[in-house]
Amino acid sequence: HVVTVAECDLWAASKLRDVHKDRYKKEGMSLTMLAFVTVAVARALRENPTMNARVLDDSYVVFKDINIGVAVDSPDGLVVPVVRRADELGVRGIVRSIDDVATRARNGKITIDDLSGSTFSVSNPGLKGNLFGVAVINQPNVGILRMGEIKKRVVVVEGPDKEDQMAIHPVMYMALSYDHRIVDGVAANTFLWRVREILEKADFEV
Repeated sequence: HVVTVAECDLWAASKLRDVHKDRYKKEGMSLTMLAFVTVAVARALRENPTMNARVLDDSYVVFKDINIGVAVDSPDGLVVPVVRRADELGVRGIVRSIDDVATRARNGKITIDDLSGSTFSVSNPGLKGNLFGVAVINQPNVGILRMGEIKKRVVVVEGPDKEDQMAIHPVMYMALSYDHRIVDGVAANTFLWRVREILEKADFEV
């Protein structure tokens, strides 16, 4: 069980969310940063399939389908329902799927089928989270990404004149836990780097 952490500047993603969140709200959906992270994870898993795997007794299997377990709160505690074929859904599909399973979890209507079949997981500490934390891998999967608290920080950015300048941006730490028996450091770091790149560029169709 090995961990690597990335710092992610969410300025562009936050601006994109601000532009579209009211439209989503009118449609009865919540455009959250969790949705953006899940979309980024799904795309990075498609590009780095070693992370989309499961450990067997004497071998491992890499899955074609990307089924992401998303941690949500329920009256009985934390549950991890699965968003199936997440890489095929896009932002709108991910938002709808997360809203659906979160609502059913809160209402106690989540099923065993909803909780089975994940190939990777994303953990979100919620509004009362902390700077960052390390999640335990949902075995037999080989990886889980834990989001940290989003906080405004002073960061150094490149200005119009190509010189460094200070700005206040929302920043989040992401901790990737992975099974080093299956995933080496190069694969894990490449995956996490790609998740961060997608988020920092706000490379989403909303």
